[in-house]
Amino acid sequence: MAKRGGALKKLQQFDLIGRLRQNDTISQADELRILLASASEDSKLYDAEIFALHDRMDELQAEKTALQRQMAVGRSFLSPVRRLPVRNFPIRLHFKSIPQRRLSCS
Repeated sequence: MAKRGGALKKLQQFDLIGRLRQNDTISQADELRILLASASEDSKLYDAEIFALHDRMDELQAEKTALQRQMAVGRSFLSPVRRLPVRNFPIRLHFKSIPQRRLSCS
């Protein structure tokens, strides 16, 4: 990442808001113009850094999602139903799928 030039602190040292409130003129107009140009470059560097951070956050989110999927698969292997003998599994499903009738007392 490129280093920002610190234009913010330099602009703050100019006390521009205080000077505007007092309707003061700036004797160092050329210096201020150069500083504003530097601040504009700093702003672009901030934008680039923020963009890169958003990209990195997207990458991290994708990695986290992939990890959570793998964790879910791993947990499914630990499920109690996986410990049932495979040969008995269709029979157990057959009994489970038979609808239960309610007895009504009239």
